[in-house]
Amino acid sequence: MRLPWGYYVLYLVGSAAFLWFLDKFEIIKSKAVRYFVGIVVYNLICAVIYELFLAPA
Repeated sequence: MRLPWGYYVLYLVGSAAFLWFLDKFEIIKSKAVRYFVGIVVYNLICAVIYELFLAPA
């Protein structure tokens, strides 16, 4: 998986925004579980986007 550096920056900014969203609304009360679930869900979302739109055919 070789992507331009801009995709990695976008990935990091998106993950920070997603974790901030989860922190702001405290959807899950435990902070450790919230971060774990947030990271897993965000990685799954990014993997699906990569497979559907960015992966070479």
